Formats: sequence, structure tokens, C-alpha cells
Amino acid sequence: MEDLNKQQLILLCVMISFVTSIATGIITVSLLQEVPLQVPQIINQVVERTIEKVIPGAKEIIKIQSETPQKSSEELIATAIDKNLKSIVRLTQVNEDKSSSFVALGLVTSSDGLIVVDKYSTFEDGNYTAVFSDGSKYSLKFENSNSDFRLFRAEKAGDDKTIFNSIGTESVDKIKLGQTLIGLGGSNRDAVSIGSVASLIKKESQSNTETSTSTPPKIEIGAIEAQISSNDIVSGSPIVDISGNVLGMHLTKYENKNIFTPLNIPTVKPVAEQSKKTSN
Repeated sequence: MEDLNKQQLILLCVMISFVTSIATGIITVSLLQEVPLQVPQIINQVVERTIEKVIPGAKEIIKIQSETPQKSSEELIATAIDKNLKSIVRLTQVNEDKSSSFVALGLVTSSDGLIVVDKYSTFEDGNYTAVFSDGSKYSLKFENSNSDFRLFRAEKAGDDKTIFNSIGTESVDKIKLGQTLIGLGGSNRDAVSIGSVASLIKKESQSNTETSTSTPPKIEIGAIEAQISSNDIVSGSPIVDISGNVLGMHLTKYENKNIFTPLNIPTVKPVAEQSKKTSN
């Protein structure tokens, strides 16, 4: 040892430490392999009880989280489709030869049978029938309209207590480019196409005309361009997100079947106003 210089002493210490660490690792592994199975179980129980004392109810929370499976995108899409098919109706009208023809799709917006449709495919005084997903049929009565949509009501018999499945909606302000979209359509059968938001067509808000000229114009989403198959897109076809919320409807004013207008459901006129219109 006395013949070694400083560098040799350092190297000797490093070598001894290295050999010692290897020996320690080998001994530790050997001991762990010989540990009875009950020891890890006891350790886990001690840890669980410690967590339970520090955070009451934590054990149940951890258990619930571990047992709750996460839905795949395919499951979410299937659920969203199933949620909306019951809220889609097909409007038909009787022709002169007594045959019926398809007019447009409509969306049920309330449990009492309010239905919103494409304004450009229908008339206020049109004689329409709504065919629901279960095959039931209801005559429609006009309620109101706005710039793009008409609102009808399914007329029920006095003893009819049917509660209709209505759609859910989502604010278009939350739409993101590239997010998944589901297009629902078909004039005589249910058809589905999966795609995404390709672009958002923006416009100045109509409320700008009521504000001061010095106020910066408010920009809103006027239409949504979807990257989906348009083969079965018809008047009134909706697009929905994977949560099942309706984002927009295709209107016949657009030649491009991939363009959808955000829903702006007309309000129901007061009964007094309806009576006045009828008397006139």
C-alpha cells in the first residue's frame, strides 16, 4: 500500500466499491427469491391501510378508477350514432298519384315532438308526415321559421302519451379543426359516414348591425366543412361529434354536400300569436 501513489489508490478504491456493489446485488436478489409469499402481501396491506388513514376513502377511489374501463373510439362512435338515430325522422309528402316521396330529414328537438328541418326543402303550408325510426308516423303542423330552418310539431292523438327522443346540441364555438365527425343520412335507410372537420367558414355576426360602428365586428362560425363521404348526405342530414351532440345540418342552399350549417332552432310562437294568425 505504501508503494502506491494517489492515482493508484483511487483506482483501488473504485475497484473495491464496484466489487462490493456487485456482491451486494447478488446477495439481495438471492434473499428476495427466498422471501415467503406472505411478506409482499403484508407489505401491500400495510401500504393500503396507511393510505386509507391519510386519505379516507382513497382505497375505494383507487378501486373504482382501476375497474372503470376506458371506451375505445369505435365504441364512442357507435354510441353517438345509436343516440341520434332515434331522433332523426324522414319527412314525406303525398303526391298527386297518391304515392309518397321523401322530402328531407328532420331532427327532434324536444320530448313533445318539435322537429327542426331544412327551410329550403319545405313550405309553411306543406302537408308533411314524419316517419320515425320505429316506423311510427305523425302529421306535422308548422310552428315557426327563421333564416335557415323551419320548426314543425308532430301532432299526437288525444290519448297518445309518446315521449320523443330529442337530440343533444353543442356550441359550434367549441369545434376544432381535425376533430372527428359523424355524418348521418339516407333518404330511405340509415347511412353513416365518419370523417373530420376540414374547415370552419366564418362570418360577421348579424348582431353587428345593432351595435356601434366603432365596435369591432364579432366573427362567428357560419358553416362547417366536413371531410366525409357525401354519397348519402341529403337535405337535413346532421353531423355529430363522438359525444353524440349535433353540430350542424346540411341545407339544400349549398350545392356542396360537405357543408353544414350550425343549428339555430326557431323559437315556438306564443299561443296567442298562433291564434291570431289562424283567425286571419
